[in-house]
Amino acid sequence: MQDLILFLRGMVKKTKKIFLIYLLCGIINIALNIVLIPEWGILGAAIATLISFMAAGLLTIYLTRDYVRYQIDYISSLKSILAYNRG
Repeated sequence: MQDLILFLRGMVKKTKKIFLIYLLCGIINIALNIVLIPEWGILGAAIATLISFMAAGLLTIYLTRDYVRYQIDYISSLKSILAYNRG
């Protein structure tokens, strides 16, 4: 879904915001790597990457809400996340 949102955002000529989102998330990733890798090693790098990718997705969704109308079913999403964690 994030790829679709990025595509649609590019269609409305808002690519500068996409660049800024990923620049910010890249900086977040580097900062978290500096903090987490010494303590957690490769797991810290994975956690930093996960957090930065989640931030990119959430920021993209937040900033495209004026251009793309979509509904997110938060309860179903939460149920899916919880079901996955029970694995």
